[in-house]
Amino acid sequence: MILFDAMEKQEVFDEDRLKKLLNGEDALLRNLAYEKNYLYDMITDSLHVYHLNLSKESALKKQLHLIGILFEKGLYSQCHKQVKQVQQAGEGLEKYQYVYEALLWKKRLLMQRSYSGVSEKELQQVFAEMELATKKLSNYASYSNLSESLRYLIDTSGHIRSKKQRKKFDKVVKDPLLKRESGALSNSSKRIYNSIWMNYHFYTNGPLQKIIRHTTRELELLEATPALIDENPNLYIGVLGNIIITLLEQKNYTEARLYLKRLRMLPETLKVKLKENLLLKIFVLLYSQELTLYIESGSFDEVYNVIGDIESGLKQFEGKIGKTHAITIYYNLSYLYIGTGEYRKALQWLNKILMHKEMDAREDIVCFSRILQLIVYYELNDLEAIPYVLKSTYRYLLKRKRVYKGETILLEFIRRAASIRTKEELRNAYVVLKKELGKLTSDSFEKTLFVYFDFISWLESKIDGKKFSEVVKTKT
Repeated sequence: MILFDAMEKQEVFDEDRLKKLLNGEDALLRNLAYEKNYLYDMITDSLHVYHLNLSKESALKKQLHLIGILFEKGLYSQCHKQVKQVQQAGEGLEKYQYVYEALLWKKRLLMQRSYSGVSEKELQQVFAEMELATKKLSNYASYSNLSESLRYLIDTSGHIRSKKQRKKFDKVVKDPLLKRESGALSNSSKRIYNSIWMNYHFYTNGPLQKIIRHTTRELELLEATPALIDENPNLYIGVLGNIIITLLEQKNYTEARLYLKRLRMLPETLKVKLKENLLLKIFVLLYSQELTLYIESGSFDEVYNVIGDIESGLKQFEGKIGKTHAITIYYNLSYLYIGTGEYRKALQWLNKILMHKEMDAREDIVCFSRILQLIVYYELNDLEAIPYVLKSTYRYLLKRKRVYKGETILLEFIRRAASIRTKEELRNAYVVLKKELGKLTSDSFEKTLFVYFDFISWLESKIDGKKFSEVVKTKT
């Protein structure tokens, strides 16, 4: 306990400081390396015992350990009962690694009795069940790997903007396992199959009906196995998030608000108490999508209803929120404050993205944050900052090979607009810019520009002298 108390006083481990704290404890200091390892083992053993019954999967591991003990003690009848329970529970949770281990013990129990009273058909049945469990486990692993390959592309690239990016996405979905759902051998694999296709169509700007079909199917498969929801609420949270994203794509904001409320209430409605990592996931999903709803529906002022909770959550989960999720929230907040005309607040949130190198996790959002930064400086009429930011932004886009037509047109507009002095000239410049950007809305790659900011509505508000939010609302 002396060593534990000394180490607990340190926020960051420092061996030299630890030795000073242990001054006078000569026996401890002589064997410090051994004592640290012993303490580590005691802590991890305690954690292991504490978590043994916290989930059904932990209980399965505990039962398998017990089966080994019962077998060694010769308590074969008890052992057989435990094996049967593990096999059934494993199949219910679709945890086929435990099903396979249970079947190994089942086979070993048959061998132990020298197959007395065991028919050849019964033995072959065990072999067939083992082979099926192996196939389902391997099948699940293959779908899981495909899903992670696509997730890597999404987290590093976002929506596709080039043929090169499209080829990488296409390479994933050309795998034979993704030809049809029947290739998935379990409910879990089928869910991953639909999740992959939903994400693929979403990030490649595919048909909305396909996004809806795969998202709805994924939720249907999950709700067909309630035990999985109780065991792994993380899955349910993710699928609810996908449903919300799909509803937003449909512009079905009324239904999306209902699912957002459902997501917000999950900690109270689920049968199990959620751990911090899941509360964090709910926070990230809830507010990234709720802010998106406000943006797309033109309800910019609703940011005031949630900003307090968002700032509290960001503080609560500081250092634990993934960089990708953090910059999505920062970006959406900056967008909303542009919409409310509070450009200084917008700049504060943009700076959280642009002032930290480690925030380069989502290159697409970082690039558009630079574009929005230019718009903010333009709205603030900061003529000193604009030339510097223009040059910096162009260099950044060029270095990352993201100088597309849309970005080039916008940068050139801001460069010229900064020197326009009359309202009539400025209005004419807005009209020309709207026409130039309008040509890009039918380009499969260039139209991604409008996913990140509604430049057309923003320009229409300037041309017609209306609020940005009013123009957006007329289109919803």
